[in-house]
Amino acid sequence: MYAGDSAVIRNEELECFLLGFGLEIPDNGLGRPTAITPLWLAAQKQCGDCDKDELLDALYNLNPNDAELSKCVGLGTVFQLVSFEERRHTPRWHDFFTVGDFRIKVLPPGRVRFQKLSAEMKVDDDRKFARLAIDEARKSVPENDGRPHPWVGAVVVKDGRVLGTAHRGEVPGNHAEFVALERNLPDVTVAGATVYTTLEPCTTRTPPKIPCVDRLIERKVARVVIGILDPDDRIRGKGQRKLSNAGIETALFPHDLAMEVEELNREFTRFCEKQSLTSQTHPANSFAPARGLKPLVVPLRYGPSPPSVGKHTMGHHGLIVANHGEPAYDVSVSTPKIQIGTSELRFEGSRPVFTKADGDAFFIGTIELAPHYGTLGSGLFEEMRKFKVDEIIVKLIYKDAENRWYETIGKIERDVSVSGGLSVRYVRQENLAT
Repeated sequence: MYAGDSAVIRNEELECFLLGFGLEIPDNGLGRPTAITPLWLAAQKQCGDCDKDELLDALYNLNPNDAELSKCVGLGTVFQLVSFEERRHTPRWHDFFTVGDFRIKVLPPGRVRFQKLSAEMKVDDDRKFARLAIDEARKSVPENDGRPHPWVGAVVVKDGRVLGTAHRGEVPGNHAEFVALERNLPDVTVAGATVYTTLEPCTTRTPPKIPCVDRLIERKVARVVIGILDPDDRIRGKGQRKLSNAGIETALFPHDLAMEVEELNREFTRFCEKQSLTSQTHPANSFAPARGLKPLVVPLRYGPSPPSVGKHTMGHHGLIVANHGEPAYDVSVSTPKIQIGTSELRFEGSRPVFTKADGDAFFIGTIELAPHYGTLGSGLFEEMRKFKVDEIIVKLIYKDAENRWYETIGKIERDVSVSGGLSVRYVRQENLAT
């Protein structure tokens, strides 16, 4: 029984459906006509399995301030429009809906309510289907070629229902989007669908294979929700940009789920970052003289947890420092503590030494959040966002074999367009003796 404005409709999904159904076709001021059977079939198509009793409950509990339910009743030779409110408290109220036609007229407050519910449903759906894509990604079968490969899952959804799922390697050597669209759904109309994929779709494949981005565009999907952008700096963002240029809406997984995808792909991410770093530190790309030092600060998303916080299931973020040229010695972070609002960013490291021309050192990074520590990635991103800090400066000092001291300046920037929300870039190098 309806209990007033504070009543909670048991199934808000059906409430949203009923309001949307009433708004879908112009009603000429009387409301959209329907009957219980076609309404039930439409509800099943949009909301999944539901029985007629559930639909009757939703109709009964629909707030009369949001929608008017009425029907034409014959009184002799005259037809009169009767409101459901006149029958609500009678023992056979359900006859109002199960016998003959009735009308649903959505009122102005109902339009507002529909918009609110639709937005909430979209967020809830994104979480639900993103989770399904992550679960699918865990089934990935990597190629046996001795190098890390991503764990990728894809879910195709249309009108709130899952059309198909797939994971990388489900068909050996093929990407998840290909398996989902071309193998599992070759004859299904996916135009207008939303595809949830844990990794940014690829833009290049070895012929005759077709890039996943091109397949998505060709099948005319409406929206693609991405877990993480490609961790390779050389191609990151290109897939998302190509989808957007084709008129396909793109979005990212909720931050906590994106971090879970990062964790799942930590080995692949490390591999891509090293590939990117190799490109950056090649002599032809060096800012410093050919035999000079050029330590670079690049993001390393996962590493050992510091002893002070013990084992952390998500691993720990930090900074990896690598140089091209002569060995570097006594490398340390000269800004070990950085204040961000009420939190403090700390780097832990004990003057590691480079003994090879191409070496690296790792500095654990933590962001102090009372009453616990967070990873550099998730904690720092949230603190920078909360206190509206766009960038912070990190300085490293080191010396060469002739005891000449240098300083490298790097910048950590908040950038929601990249995987994890943070990017780190080299700014400049200075000789401290000059």
